[in-house]
Amino acid sequence: KRYNVLRNRTDSWEYDIDQLLFGTIFFTLLAFLFPTVLVYYSLFALVRHAFVPTPRALTHRRKKKLRLCVLVVQASLETLLALLNHFPLFALMLRVKDPRRLPGGIYFVLEEPSGSQPPYLVIKSQPVPLSTIFFQYIELLSRLAKHYNPLRLLWCLLTGQHLAAIPPYSIRYTKVPGGS
Repeated sequence: KRYNVLRNRTDSWEYDIDQLLFGTIFFTLLAFLFPTVLVYYSLFALVRHAFVPTPRALTHRRKKKLRLCVLVVQASLETLLALLNHFPLFALMLRVKDPRRLPGGIYFVLEEPSGSQPPYLVIKSQPVPLSTIFFQYIELLSRLAKHYNPLRLLWCLLTGQHLAAIPPYSIRYTKVPGGS
């Protein structure tokens, strides 16, 4: 609806389907994208102005402290992301729902029926153990712990070596499960 100044009344306004679709998409983009961009801009502007003083004011020690803080935040976020990306959720849910869906092997059970029938072997499925499901996950944790070892980081600080985040290629799987 819109107000008609010439006739001093409110007129109804009819839109085409193209105009409605364009307006809906435009409103959705503005409503959801603008707050996200605003929050990111505010965060990085705050970090830049609050924690990074002018280059002349930075001493060597303050640079190392700032680098260590940045490394701790980056390491925490990368570790959380790697753990979430590598968590074996599907295999774990299959194991919880029906352990026979993920076979880890087979075994035989000798059944002795009652009566004069001879004993016979029954083949049964053995579910895959949890240690096998979490094998790659545990390997990832060991790589992260090796890189972000506090003693190694302290040694790098004391000797003046560059503190670096873990390279992305070392977080990936070493081999694809089921591959040769």
